[in-house]
Amino acid sequence: MPKFDKTKMHPPARRLSNIMRWLPFSDCIWLQRLVTKFRFYKSKNKHIRISKLLLSHNPHDFLDSNLIKQFSQSQLKGLGKTSCRLYNGDSNKIMPLIVYFHGGGFVYGNFNSADGGLRDMCYSTGCNILVIKYPLAPKYKCDIAIRLCNYILTNLNIDILYKGIILMGDSAGCSIVLNTIHSVLSQLQDTTNSIIGQILLYPMVEEVTKDSGNKYPSIQKYAKGCMLTKKSLIKMYKLYLPKHMTKEYFDKANPINLSFNNFPKTLIFGCEFDPLRDHAIALYNQLNQYNCNTKLINYNDITHGYFASFEKYIALSLLEIVEFFVELF
Repeated sequence: MPKFDKTKMHPPARRLSNIMRWLPFSDCIWLQRLVTKFRFYKSKNKHIRISKLLLSHNPHDFLDSNLIKQFSQSQLKGLGKTSCRLYNGDSNKIMPLIVYFHGGGFVYGNFNSADGGLRDMCYSTGCNILVIKYPLAPKYKCDIAIRLCNYILTNLNIDILYKGIILMGDSAGCSIVLNTIHSVLSQLQDTTNSIIGQILLYPMVEEVTKDSGNKYPSIQKYAKGCMLTKKSLIKMYKLYLPKHMTKEYFDKANPINLSFNNFPKTLIFGCEFDPLRDHAIALYNQLNQYNCNTKLINYNDITHGYFASFEKYIALSLLEIVEFFVELF
């Protein structure tokens, strides 16, 4: 066998090689059977290395495409500017379309917020991933981003190209996911062929105030956290919410109070050293009360926002996400 030269690998393949070195050998073998686009070799230290990337596509950005129906200025008036990024997966298979909403506390964030994790997931699952860049606060308040994402979601031309839609988000993006699913379910009677699942990474599901630590102890315990602080959470919500709150705005800012009837299969990830850790636990309990098929995974020794750069936990999350896909089909 020729000597393995990692430097000649395609960048996404090199990244997958890096994250898989964190996994036990048995888990790598299990993942190897599910991922068919790569050729794997076993090294002396019992780790899987990726030798050759057989199929690779770089993501590209677009506003209008065949995937999304043409927008008119009148339809988007007042909803702010938007653009989308599409990560191309395995075009030879009919897979679900993943629609991703980035985090950033409704104030920050863009396509690159979780680019590394999304590239890994695209190559691991073979799914196309559509990332929506939504309008941010303080210029646009809470209902604008939700209305825009709902509009885009209801105008996707998926037809027979995909097995359905899986909504995914991290942090504040989870709030938009929950609000969007609730809105779509209230409009459509049969959602069997549309939204089939949701994946939520360290969700933000309720407005954070000075007294939030009483209800969610993790907010007070990790108030001066590494990636996220209580002070920054309070500031983000002040920028995101309008001065005059109505019941409609309150419900959208606190999606944990929504009705979760008929919500799809859900996978939730939480972090130990995260002020929002108890948000994930509370959402899991709330979904279970509505008999939603839900799984919660809490990782120890990790902070908020790990999906962007912490390779070990990206690898562990990918294993859970692939298993989630297997259970769906």
